[in-house]
Amino acid sequence: MALNSTIVSLLSNTTLVDPTDLPGLSTCTYPTSFAEVDYISTYIYLLAIPFICVLGACAAVMCIVVFTRKQMRSSLNVYLAGLSVFDLILLFFSALTFSPLQGCVLQGHGDTAVCHFFWRTTPWTLPISNIAQCGSVWTCVAVTVDRFLAVNYPLHSKIWCTPRRAASILLAITVFSVSFKAPMFFELTNDECGRLRTSSLRDNKYYKEYYVTFGYLIALLLIPWAVMIVLNVFVVKAVHKAYKIRRSMQGGKNNQEEKDRR
Repeated sequence: MALNSTIVSLLSNTTLVDPTDLPGLSTCTYPTSFAEVDYISTYIYLLAIPFICVLGACAAVMCIVVFTRKQMRSSLNVYLAGLSVFDLILLFFSALTFSPLQGCVLQGHGDTAVCHFFWRTTPWTLPISNIAQCGSVWTCVAVTVDRFLAVNYPLHSKIWCTPRRAASILLAITVFSVSFKAPMFFELTNDECGRLRTSSLRDNKYYKEYYVTFGYLIALLLIPWAVMIVLNVFVVKAVHKAYKIRRSMQGGKNNQEEKDRR
């Protein structure tokens, strides 16, 4: 969501030359003024983020390799493999969006290869990265539910939490994520010169208020975090209770051994 706002604000703050003021100039005009270079953002977008994305992608690939082995077959590992896939997609497409974005900013949104690459790819890379983000969030919820069932209902969890069922839930999460984020494919468009522009859908105040703001708030923040917090509280309580029972049983066993020695 932060990246969406960044791109929209950049588009709204771009100052273009009026072609009527410069006779003979091509109708494809480009900015003549732009904000002063932010070196902190430059280092973050062009150095830190690509470095983090490469490391994260390598880690995600290793996790996928490990969790998809036959001897690692379990519902939890299926979820973790799916989470790694979502994270890999998110990292890859975020890198394809963030770095060209800052490169285009440094070049003043001019008629450059970097800017044209950013303008052409962002209408696709941005929605895909958001789909992966949504899938990643809800896969974390699935992992939380899986652990809750394993801790609180250990006998039933062997029936409920199977690799096949976990794969079906991952498929459902993918379908939901694609469906929920599908409108983003229509938020950005290119004008006749190939430059990136917000569409009429993205500029609609009801769309921005209900889908962009409340949709993100409810579907990716409130509901997932509420579920994970509540279930993790139950898990912690169950683990703490089991630990106390184990300590009491171990203490009773030690006392009995001391009596036997006497």
